[in-house]
Amino acid sequence: MDIVDLLQQSELKHLRYGFHKLVYIRPTQFCPASCRHCSARSDPSTQHTADVEMLEKWVTSITKLSGLEWIGVEGGEPFAAPAQLKVILRIAQEHGVQRSVLTNAYWAKDEHRAREVLRKYPKINFLIISADEFHDEFIPMARVIAALRAAQGRVDRLGVQMCMGPEYQAFRAKFDHLAGSDLLDDIEIIETPLQYIGRATETQIMERPQDTYELPDSICHFLGTPVLREDGTLVACCQQDAVLSKRPNLFQLGNLNKFGADELLSLVDSDVYFQTLRVFGPKKIAQTAIERDWGWEPKAYLQGNVCELCMHLASDQQVVDGFRVEFDTPKYRKALALGRSILFDEPMPEDILAPELV
Repeated sequence: MDIVDLLQQSELKHLRYGFHKLVYIRPTQFCPASCRHCSARSDPSTQHTADVEMLEKWVTSITKLSGLEWIGVEGGEPFAAPAQLKVILRIAQEHGVQRSVLTNAYWAKDEHRAREVLRKYPKINFLIISADEFHDEFIPMARVIAALRAAQGRVDRLGVQMCMGPEYQAFRAKFDHLAGSDLLDDIEIIETPLQYIGRATETQIMERPQDTYELPDSICHFLGTPVLREDGTLVACCQQDAVLSKRPNLFQLGNLNKFGADELLSLVDSDVYFQTLRVFGPKKIAQTAIERDWGWEPKAYLQGNVCELCMHLASDQQVVDGFRVEFDTPKYRKALALGRSILFDEPMPEDILAPELV
């Protein structure tokens, strides 16, 4: 893929994630449920939760990012860390940043109780409830409905995120019946595919997709969406393997106890390797590594799984260093800037349309 390809695919301008408009914050890895498809592998035994005082410092640093529009709180279960959730929502609100929260609604024992819970927190702009056949094994659907009804009129947007498992149609019919048309009119249904990642790789709820030696050909939609972990680590990518790895990896930028969020994320903004992943995809880096004989060899990847290829490349420091050295040129940086403008509507320097690039 090159700039000409991007110009011919004008619909790509509508891709969702611009650079650092959204930052996810995970105040805790604890969750009262142990859903079989959980990409974060959260459960009741996972006790990792952010220190409130340190979290206040980290969130303040994040709200100073230029261009930040949203903070998304996820987990784990955010409402299981009430002090931490209040800090995040309060600071974001004070700085004019919109707030979304992803929850499983375990706390909504009934509609009255759900209202009392929501009243304790600063305003949530977008409340998203995870509800599907897997959550249904732990969280009664009545609690999901109670949370949605309690949130009507208290939040700007209501969503229900449903993983499309093998029993999705039956679950959806049950949900629609219990919700009723009046509630359905006020909520957004967010359908997500069942992915072979996290606990889904261990619980046999789906077969491992077919492996292929064909290099996945896609750009990275998510490298502009960082994640703050409960220990203060800022991760450049929101892909679960990059976020949750216990070993330091290329995408774990550093800890906000030592650096400011702007300082760490500026590394991503200026890095030709990271921005190539966003604009041209890891396939370009893989092909370059093969052509330059950098000692890297492709392997079989999950069919169409660009993340596996990306993580494989990132684990080879020779590839990362070699690409950064060879492609750190004014002409290539201009190509990246033009691609970022086409794909993500990001600011483009005035000289980007120089004749040699058109």
